[in-house]
Amino acid sequence: GCVDPSTATPGGDGVRLHVRPDPPGNDNEVLARECVAVTNAGDGSLDLAGWTVEDEAGHRYEFPPTTLAPGETVVVHTGAGADRPGHRYWGRAGAVWNNGGDAATLRDRSGDRRTVVTYRRPSDAAWPHAACEG
Repeated sequence: GCVDPSTATPGGDGVRLHVRPDPPGNDNEVLARECVAVTNAGDGSLDLAGWTVEDEAGHRYEFPPTTLAPGETVVVHTGAGADRPGHRYWGRAGAVWNNGGDAATLRDRSGDRRTVVTYRRPSDAAWPHAACEG
């Protein structure tokens, strides 16, 4: 299941955050398909180096040097894998995003909150990124 981005608090610079907390299958067996996506919906480049995304329990991923052109998206997969353009792998051994509800918060390198998505339960219709398949 996926989370409707309409529940997000839009970032002032056009940053969008989507969450896929409940991919098909046992979450702990499909960790590369549990993910979050950050989209640059602004007009200029977005340097994500040092930015973080975290859940309510404080599980935090910090972006390595990553720059998004306008309209580009980077997907952060919960599980392990080799980073490549548009994909980063957190390398966690267990699921992060709670199926029954959670909040994903994106912070800039200064720690300021840029956007947040809060959800109660996933919705399959909202996930816009086929790229999350791993």
